[in-house]
This record gives sequence, structure tokens and C-alpha cells, in this order.
Amino acid sequence: MSERTEPWPSGTPCWVELASSDPAAGAAFYRDLLGWDVREGPAGSGGYRLAFRRGQVVAGIRPGASAGWTVYLASDDMRATLHAVVTVGGRVLTPPTALLGEAVMAVAEDTTGAAFGVWQPLDLIGARLVNEPGAFCWSELMTSDYELARAFYGGVFGFEYDDHSASTHAYSMLRLDAATVGGIGAVGPGPSPDPSHWLTYFSAEDVDGVAWRAAGLGGHVRVAPTDTPLGRMAVLQGLEREHFAVLQADDLPRPTGE
Repeated sequence: MSERTEPWPSGTPCWVELASSDPAAGAAFYRDLLGWDVREGPAGSGGYRLAFRRGQVVAGIRPGASAGWTVYLASDDMRATLHAVVTVGGRVLTPPTALLGEAVMAVAEDTTGAAFGVWQPLDLIGARLVNEPGAFCWSELMTSDYELARAFYGGVFGFEYDDHSASTHAYSMLRLDAATVGGIGAVGPGPSPDPSHWLTYFSAEDVDGVAWRAAGLGGHVRVAPTDTPLGRMAVLQGLEREHFAVLQADDLPRPTGE
């Protein structure tokens, strides 16, 4: 099933959010690219917008000076999760904040410098539609210190790791109670390697077409469409150079914990 009504298990990527200095322009870009229906929040929401596909909420857009996508991991107990973050060596970047009276959210940083969100639901469980075109379907941490990151997330969320490393790169699937919920890989070497970061993937029926359309809408193609073990994918940039990916896959390993 791609629609969900029950809260996501703790540790599962459950929400994605775009920060944008121009939320209206960002909303128009993703509307045209991914088919979103973006609706403004009520008065007092601070300009927060919710994005929908097939009438189900899939993502958020908020005003922010530094543009980028944030992946939120579900929590049953925000206080306990943030305590674990600090105990294991991370830090809290944004303290818990109520969102539209429907969830409590915070942003933290792991021991390798990657930012991620923590999401404790009230009425809004997070995304209610996943693994369908226009909705997110995979979340992946690319890290500068693979072993340190694995120790951190195992300590905070209890992840177990299914190793899929090859001779050229280290990679593991993140597992919770036998469900695959995401991935973690080592940032490749190079003169200017990317810093540690979480990458959001959106499902697409035609990756090549979406990449072409992104460029036409004012975005950029950072990694051209290519075939991978997960499926055909591309890494794109939005209007403010925020990174995200699109993935065309017929048989994902239930990446959002279904």
C-alpha cells in the first residue's frame, strides 16, 4: 500500500520538507515538476505550505534563508530521541517546535555533520502517500565517515544494517524490525567531496523526462539519469540549487517501512 493512516514506526523517514527563500516560486517549481497541489497554511502558520498528491499530503515547504531538503525521522518520544542524539555525540540545531498544531518537529546534526529532522506526530503522522509518482520513496544518508554514522544512528534509532558494499564503495540498507527504511553510503573520494547529507528521492514514472523538465523549469541536472541497483535515477537541483533525486523503480524494498 502507498497510502498510510497509522503513525510511522520510530526511526522511519516519514516527512520531507523544503526550506526556500521564495516558497511561492519553490511551490510552483515542484507543482510543475512533480504534479503537486500546494496549499498555504492557515494564518499564523509562518508561511508553511503543505504539498498534496491525489489529495494526500506528501511534503512541506517553509520559508528559510538557506535552501535545502530535510528528511525527518519519526519519533515516539521527542525528548528521549533528542537526549539520545546528544548522548551519542550529535547536537540539536533547532529545538522542538509545534507545526500547525499537528506535529512537533526538531532538527539535529549527526556526528558526521549531516542534518536531519525528528518528527513526533500529533494529528499529522507525516506523509500519507509514499512510493508513488510525486511522493517520496527513498531516503539515503551519504556520509564522510561511514562507520561513525552507522554507530550514531544505531545508538539513536536502533537501526540494524544490511551490508551491500562493493569493492568501490560502502553501502548499507537501514533496517528496523526487519523492514528496510533507507540507506547509508560513504561519500566518494575526490578533491572536493560532498559533505555528509541526507538525500530525498521522489518516485517518477519517467526519470529522463523529469530530469529534462527540471532543466526547463530553471533547475539543474547534477547527476544525469543512470541505471542503479535500485532502479533508474537522477540527482537534480531546484531553483535554489537544493539537491533531491528522482527514482524509477518497479520493485523497491519497501523503503518507507511498509
